[in-house]
Amino acid sequence: MKTLKYTHGVTLIELMITLSMIAVTLGLGVPTFQNFQVGMQRAQVIAELVTSLTLARSEAARRGGSVEICVSQSGTACSTSDDPGWHHGWVVFADTDQDNTIDPDEIIHIARFEHPTFSLTGDISVVGGIVFDSTGCPEDTGTFSYCDEQASREIDLNYIGRLKIVESDSGCS
Repeated sequence: MKTLKYTHGVTLIELMITLSMIAVTLGLGVPTFQNFQVGMQRAQVIAELVTSLTLARSEAARRGGSVEICVSQSGTACSTSDDPGWHHGWVVFADTDQDNTIDPDEIIHIARFEHPTFSLTGDISVVGGIVFDSTGCPEDTGTFSYCDEQASREIDLNYIGRLKIVESDSGCS
């Protein structure tokens, strides 16, 4: 029998060890990546809300008129449902004619989330929207509650328009 001096390829044992290492790496890595994605989504939503509230406040003071933020699923009209959730998105617009409706040429910013895997709700004072007057102060104060499967956040809006974020890693109840 002739023996080969050089062999090419891998043995079955080498292949099984390599596949086992890949399976363990994926088993540990995929949940971590999913947690990373949820954390990034949380940061994006909170940052978008804080940015929109800050923008509305500064635009109201700059324009010398009221600026409103309202829940909107379409990005063109305020939602009128009994329990509008902020998790689909909102619109920041200047309300120059004081009719609480969005005029297309007065839209300042639109935030939309196509497939939300979180909840974002407002308490009774901010459930439909927030109006900032010509001084940049909100007409009402309120709290927004963000919740996903890992953590929850509360964003408090005070009488002068400042925001406070309260974090909790206990998840939602």
